[in-house]
Amino acid sequence: MLKKVIEYRDDEFDVLITVRAARVKDGIRRTLIMNEQLGTNLGEEVARRVEAPKGEEGETLPLAPPGAGAIGIRLLRMYTYPACVCSIDKIENLDPAKKELSPDISIEDFLELPDALVMIWEQAAYDANPHWLPRIKPLPGKEGEAAKKASSNNSKSLTSA
Repeated sequence: MLKKVIEYRDDEFDVLITVRAARVKDGIRRTLIMNEQLGTNLGEEVARRVEAPKGEEGETLPLAPPGAGAIGIRLLRMYTYPACVCSIDKIENLDPAKKELSPDISIEDFLELPDALVMIWEQAAYDANPHWLPRIKPLPGKEGEAAKKASSNNSKSLTSA
């Protein structure tokens, strides 16, 4: 079974996280967490709590286009969080004087983790479970039509031989 170990050290955490290729029970848990996250408004709530940056004269600067914060939180809730927590094999907290990371971390606590930690954890989770990567369909248009034509041409040539 494929396993990956990530090491993260900063002022708050000193941890080793071992992620593994998912078992069926991990996939079921991931699906349940994803479905649970669909029924919450956490993305909108968190996006409202994020403090907007201020300009030189104290004016509020936009974080992102309207609604983008909520979309980002929703994507994190739907994909990153379930992939990370459902791929955990074990977590070793190396320094008892620092914050402890638990395999049962809630979404609220997950959102408070350092971004650098979450990024390497997510990458390891998807390296061990590439079938969990979100699949994004191309938008309709010239590129999508070209890909569709190429696919259809390949199908014809394969079936006519």
